[in-house]
Amino acid sequence: MKSDGAADAWYLTPPIPALMMASYRLFAGLMATLSMRRAFIFNAEFEDHAEHTYAQLVADHPEWDDQPVEDDVIRALGGIVAPGELSTWGDVFRRIALDEREHMNHSFVFCGKPGEAV
Repeated sequence: MKSDGAADAWYLTPPIPALMMASYRLFAGLMATLSMRRAFIFNAEFEDHAEHTYAQLVADHPEWDDQPVEDDVIRALGGIVAPGELSTWGDVFRRIALDEREHMNHSFVFCGKPGEAV
């Protein structure tokens, strides 16, 4: 958004993100207190939704595959992923989608359903 000169949406202005995170944390904590297994299943469902949302976002914006990454923070992730893997914004969001899948798979393992992992 910075490189495109786009303004932050209203829900990204303080303290809205903190309130959203706090309410989610309370909900997740309550679920974990009631049933840790169900909390992991919920997390897997949440991560599955996130993966598909990011994949759809990339599909909806093919121009991102022509937009080079010029952000130093994103480039610093080059030590985490293969060098050059994050050369365009399309690559970045596809990588985020795959990270969501990995989180989903871990949640399935932790809740005792490793056969559900993709």
